Amino acid sequence: MIREMFSVGISGLHAASLGTTVTSQNLSNLDTPGYSRQMPVQHPLALEAGGGVITGSPVRVVDDMVERRLTEATTLAGEASARADSVSVLDQVFSEMEGSIGSALRRFEEALAGFAQAPSERSPRTLLLAAAEQVTTAFNAAGQAVDDARADANSAIVREVQHVNARLEEIAGLNVRVADALGSGQEAGSLLDHRDMLIREVGERMPVSVVEHDSGAVTLMLDGSRILVGPGGEHRELTTGVNGDGNRYVIARNGSVEEDVTSFIDSGKVFGYMDARDGSLADVEALVDELAYDTVNAYNSVHQAGYGLDGSTGRNLFIPLAQIPGAAVQMELSSDVAGQPDNVAGAQAVGLAGDNRNALALQEVAENPVASGLSRTLGEAYASLVGVAGTAVESANYASNHATSALEQTQSMRDSLSGVSSDEELVNLVKYQRAYQASMRVVQTADSLLEELLNMR
Repeated sequence: MIREMFSVGISGLHAASLGTTVTSQNLSNLDTPGYSRQMPVQHPLALEAGGGVITGSPVRVVDDMVERRLTEATTLAGEASARADSVSVLDQVFSEMEGSIGSALRRFEEALAGFAQAPSERSPRTLLLAAAEQVTTAFNAAGQAVDDARADANSAIVREVQHVNARLEEIAGLNVRVADALGSGQEAGSLLDHRDMLIREVGERMPVSVVEHDSGAVTLMLDGSRILVGPGGEHRELTTGVNGDGNRYVIARNGSVEEDVTSFIDSGKVFGYMDARDGSLADVEALVDELAYDTVNAYNSVHQAGYGLDGSTGRNLFIPLAQIPGAAVQMELSSDVAGQPDNVAGAQAVGLAGDNRNALALQEVAENPVASGLSRTLGEAYASLVGVAGTAVESANYASNHATSALEQTQSMRDSLSGVSSDEELVNLVKYQRAYQASMRVVQTADSLLEELLNMR
């Protein structure tokens, strides 16, 4: 009986010591991102088998459904954040501020009105050319800003794919380490936590699904279709290619075999950048190019019909544009009039003093439906452009805020289940301390009984 008391007491000491160690580990990782609290494993041993407690390796407190939901929420938040980041430039480019297209067009119209009032004077002509130059500068800046935003999205896609590629290699290595640890009966909680965090990092950038294996390894799949990481430590390399439009797409390599997997990326940061690049940014770029093209054509057609002070005609106010794509960036004042105010065509006939009929015709361009397939005035077309840009920014910001809120809620759910509570762990620490003291008392009692028994003999 005394031997059984010793055995029970010693097993209790071991269990309490393990509980104290696990609790201390939890407390030390209170603020460690991605850490899952652990619980000691212990089972009672029947009295007929000697009694006491059997301990096992600590286990992580995780819920697979919550972990999956957290990865999905991270993917959606990543997508929304990337899209909002990409289109944010539109809010700056098309705001009503000095140097904007709207501001430049208004000044140009005011300069045309001044020119029509005094067509023979040099000062109004000089002011008109300066205002026309501001129009080209505003279109150039807007077109370049949107073009740069699309280029930045391409660069971001390259950066995010490189990040994913590095994480896939780490996950593959952890698969092997986790399987080895669990196979040899070792604790693998920290390895599993690290792997889960890496999977969420990948998930933030593209949609992934996880298949768990009995060995503890996982198979990581892109959108449930293409294997990225296998259970045996193998993984595919991701990189990017450039299509005919100069845009980036995603390639998965398996040895010498390459596959375009862009169509499988329908959420996450990579998709967010692609969607902004090919969606809102492309739409706005097309509209600003069309407006630039219509502006050049409308004013050139009227200006060509008029006469300058030198009696010449057929001159362009702006350099003619060959096509709509790229028109905003290419818009430029014509060499026919640049630096030559006398060449601005304000008259409709030669030799008529004070003839301002062509100047009035130029002034009326702003009032005529010369844009958007001759269905809108330039001002209406610009207002529509601003509306499209504003809606894109507002929609992207709303989606980003909503996705971030959903992610925070899911993270809170995960923290309440798997996170470390300092209050709870401090209570556990006291509980295991008392359990250790109680088990020590059992050992001391058994020792005392043994001593008395020996003295009796």
